[in-house]
Amino acid sequence: MERLTKIYTQDWTDDSIWITNIPSDASRQFLLYVQETGLFHALPKYYTEHKNIASYLVMLTHSGQGLYTYNNKKYILDKNKLVFVSSMEYHNHRTDPRSRETWDIIWVQFNGIAAQGYYELFKSAGTPVISIDESGPIRDLLLSLLQKNRTTSVSTELVSSKILVELLTEIVFTAGAVISPKTNIPKHIQNALLDIDLHFADNLSLDYLSRKSSVSKFHLAKEFKKYTGFTPGEYIINARVNYAKRLLQYTDAPVGSIAAEAGFRNSSYFINVFKNKEGMTPLAFRKQFIVKSTGPLKVSKS
Repeated sequence: MERLTKIYTQDWTDDSIWITNIPSDASRQFLLYVQETGLFHALPKYYTEHKNIASYLVMLTHSGQGLYTYNNKKYILDKNKLVFVSSMEYHNHRTDPRSRETWDIIWVQFNGIAAQGYYELFKSAGTPVISIDESGPIRDLLLSLLQKNRTTSVSTELVSSKILVELLTEIVFTAGAVISPKTNIPKHIQNALLDIDLHFADNLSLDYLSRKSSVSKFHLAKEFKKYTGFTPGEYIINARVNYAKRLLQYTDAPVGSIAAEAGFRNSSYFINVFKNKEGMTPLAFRKQFIVKSTGPLKVSKS
């Protein structure tokens, strides 16, 4: 087993802030939680390295300049540059010796439920360093987290978890790992989504959607995944399964009939897909619900 590594030189100004926390058992099990947070005015000899530490680091340069090494690549961290990294992976950062001012950084080390998921989303954007919009919420969220953890109360962990969720969500949006809800989805993707929502039970294909959109199927598939998080095929399957779930819950139709109405041409395939998506068979899913019928019920496909 490799040795835990956290090496640093304590070279920062006296008015720098460094806060450490011991999270409760409940926070470790159910929340995102702050392990350390701070605002350093780092001096020329400041240096930190991590490896095999169960923690994630978000670090934002407020002013000055630092140097960051990750995966044997070096990055310059100047104003508004943000790092999000797992401290299980080796990385180091230091004040740039060429800088004539302190390197001012706002940072938080954290862990907990969903931390790995957010990190994997961030990594999918393909860069360990991003630039943030100075007028955006990320800096304020980091400062709010710092301020909240300067005192301890019964609400500190809950509020910190809430701020961390907002912070990490904004980071993955800013990195382009997930399309922000503020982004306008192109018309041809909107049309493809509408077509699938209305006709998912039909024999849809990427070629059909491509012809309807007058866009190459390779470009359509790439953009569809970018804006929805799913391939067209995955989106169609999900639409069919969701419709089947409503039929299973609100009607007493046989599984074979439901499979056909939802667009599955084979009952066995439907059962396998359903079990893969829901973790149980269609019949097991149906048994969770008790329906007291008051007359015929029409289930919408939309």
